[in-house]
Amino acid sequence: MVTMGSASILTKLSRRYEWLTPLILSISPRLPERLKSIGVRIYPEAYIGMLGFWLLVSMITSVIISVLLLIAQIGLLVALIAMCIPFIIFVLLLTYPSIIASNIKSKLESEFPYASFYMAVMISGGTHPFTSLSRLDRIGLTPTIGKVSRMIDISTKAWWLDPISSTEHIATILPQRDLSELLKGYASTVRSGGDVVSYFKRRAELIFDLFELKINALIERFSIYMEAYLAASVLLALGFYMMFMVSRTLRVGAEFLSIEAFFSFSYLLLPLISVIFLYLADISQIKYPYYDMRPYRVLLISIIPSSIVLIALLAPYISPELSLIFSPVNVFKYILIDYFGISRGFDLAISIAVSLIVLFIPPAIVEIKISRYESSVFKGAVQFMREVVEIRKTGLNPEKAIIELSGKNYGRFNKILKIIANKLAWGASLLSIYNYLEGRIRSWLTKISLFTFFDSIEVGGGTPETLDIMSSFNERLLAIEQKRRSSMRPLVIIPYIGAILLAFTSIALLGYMKESLLLAGRTLEFDQFLRTFLPPIVINAAMMGLVAGKLSEESVAAGFKHSVLILFIMILTFLLSPYVMSIFTVIGAT
Repeated sequence: MVTMGSASILTKLSRRYEWLTPLILSISPRLPERLKSIGVRIYPEAYIGMLGFWLLVSMITSVIISVLLLIAQIGLLVALIAMCIPFIIFVLLLTYPSIIASNIKSKLESEFPYASFYMAVMISGGTHPFTSLSRLDRIGLTPTIGKVSRMIDISTKAWWLDPISSTEHIATILPQRDLSELLKGYASTVRSGGDVVSYFKRRAELIFDLFELKINALIERFSIYMEAYLAASVLLALGFYMMFMVSRTLRVGAEFLSIEAFFSFSYLLLPLISVIFLYLADISQIKYPYYDMRPYRVLLISIIPSSIVLIALLAPYISPELSLIFSPVNVFKYILIDYFGISRGFDLAISIAVSLIVLFIPPAIVEIKISRYESSVFKGAVQFMREVVEIRKTGLNPEKAIIELSGKNYGRFNKILKIIANKLAWGASLLSIYNYLEGRIRSWLTKISLFTFFDSIEVGGGTPETLDIMSSFNERLLAIEQKRRSSMRPLVIIPYIGAILLAFTSIALLGYMKESLLLAGRTLEFDQFLRTFLPPIVINAAMMGLVAGKLSEESVAAGFKHSVLILFIMILTFLLSPYVMSIFTVIGAT
């Protein structure tokens, strides 16, 4: 809310910087529209005045900081960077409305298909569209759609507009085109005396058709991302690692490919590439308003045992006191290494891999259980709702139909169904049952489906026609989800191929390098070289698993299990390194 005091300040700023308004609007002509679309109730001149004020303050501050830096002889470059602060602040304030509008648009695109499905079901039962939006807002399942509902309500009360005119007004400033067209079409249908129920049902079907097309396009885009990631993370790494090996063995290009350059590339650039692709996947995917944070909480807890394992395995490199404390662990580690006949230089890479496995296994187990449970619950709920529709067609009322079906098997949804049936038998309302279940159900899809089901009975009358529309949309939702998962699952193979290729090629090159040096009569601290060369390969292999989960199952948490499997592959490759090295050495000799 803009208070009287802040409004007075904004008015003074808009007058003081009135000369800046034409310039800013020529640079960003859509600024007034963006401010309205994000719900900022400040007129453009006042926002530009605020922008001018902060630009002036930042310019004065940066000049003072730059002068102090030059006096302190810290460096001209740092002073020049400080002088760039006003420009950065100006760009951020100018683009802030567009960034927020883009974020709102993305959220609306994610929520809109499900909200349109709910509205189509409720309107078919005789509920007013504004009532449907208000109920969605109160229940909190679609928070961004809820803000649109509040904007319409505020516009109706503040400007004394009728609901239809208010809807048209808000539709013109929404950043998401499909929702804007739905609201404009609704207003036009009402004014022309058309069939509102038929309009919403047809629009919801069209929205789901477009939703499926968007998912198909997303699958193709993720395939491109995965191929690009393989080229960037594996081929680039292999090329650099080969150059680094040559520079270490032949002692050429040591200045260009120094240890510092190797560390910068391995520990900074390669992880940064993985983070970039994780970000690209995140901004491209269709996200639900809520997601389960339990795997990430377990990940935070598992940092403790993972750190203990890492300290225990690396005790000889940390301090003599720790080496004595964890002596049995390290004795066993070296017995295992000697048993497989591999170089002791593998110990550091294997230790890091084991500690990362300890880190990722608990959250991976939690994520697997959650994803399987949620998938089973949603599938059972959809099957149950369809059978309610069929029984309802026989004339049995919805409540009795639910109680009648509570004895059937719907997988893991049965536990929830028995709670619903028991509470209905005791006379509880469907809304109170949903409120009770909301905190016990983690799956957002199951929540929105159950809420639509309960509302279609309690508010929409529960007619067979209304329930049939609801069930049909739910079945389509299930089909879309199953198609999305099955189409993206093959993408997970690519990071595994990349990790195996990286591991085997690196080991083969190491064996060939070692054999070539022996033939040339030269020596190299091979164990020390392995301790420098292999750890970043292990770390980046774990990052590949996270990218695999994000691109194939649209969740970083889904990548924990892939990281564990890839790390096991890395350890197995290290243990089999004598055989891998001998094979490629023989091939090289022939």
